[in-house]
Parts: sequence; structure tokens; C-alpha cells
Amino acid sequence: MALFGGKSSPEPSATAEITVELAEEGLLRIRASGNVDGPLVQRAVVRLRGLMGNRRARICLIDAMGVTGVDASMRAPGLELFRILKGYGVTACIIATASPLVRLVASTLGMASGLRVEIVPTAELAAQRTQ
Repeated sequence: MALFGGKSSPEPSATAEITVELAEEGLLRIRASGNVDGPLVQRAVVRLRGLMGNRRARICLIDAMGVTGVDASMRAPGLELFRILKGYGVTACIIATASPLVRLVASTLGMASGLRVEIVPTAELAAQRTQ
């Protein structure tokens, strides 16, 4: 079942990737590609917790340009991820995507978590917004 009635990719999460890194003081970078589903986002949550410890961040840049599908199973872990980001002090999440479905999901998660989300059409523009 796809989130919000959109079609999800039939690709399993094994073909998808997600990376989480603390790029510099106060900047988190998350990169996702492939079909984003619940298990993939849950792995990002685990990585984020292990990476951050007692550290704080100010901005999170999510590069979702390589996302090919979004599965409904990512709703709960996606909301958990956004709430955790807010808990680590993130005040803005800048998301690079050209996908209308990813835009919708990101906006919804931002509203539900109370995290300010800015969506831009390219990774380059997202990187500029973090400076």
C-alpha cells in the first residue's frame, strides 16, 4: 500500500540506501535513495541515535533526489525520525526533492512533528540554504 494513494515502487528496501552523518558542527546530512519504506527509515533512526549521543544539531539537510518510491510503512518511523531531529535541537529541515509525493510526505511529517520543513528542487539549492 502506498502512502496517500500514490504508487510505491515494487523494489524492496534492500535496493534502497540511507545514510546519516554529522557533516559539521550543527549540520546533519541524511541521504536517501530507492524505495523508502519503514525498515529503511527505522535504520536511519538507529543510526541517528548512535551518531548523536549528547550532541546537538541546528539544521538537517535531507537529500531525497534519489528516492524512487515511498511506502506507507515509513509513516510511523518517519514521524519518529522528525521528532528525534527536533529533540536534538534541529530547528529546520531542508529537503531536496523533485518528487511531488516526497514533497507531500515531508510536509506532512513536518506539520505532524512541529519541525519546520523547507523543500527545494535540487541538492545544490539545499546545500546553499544551510550556509
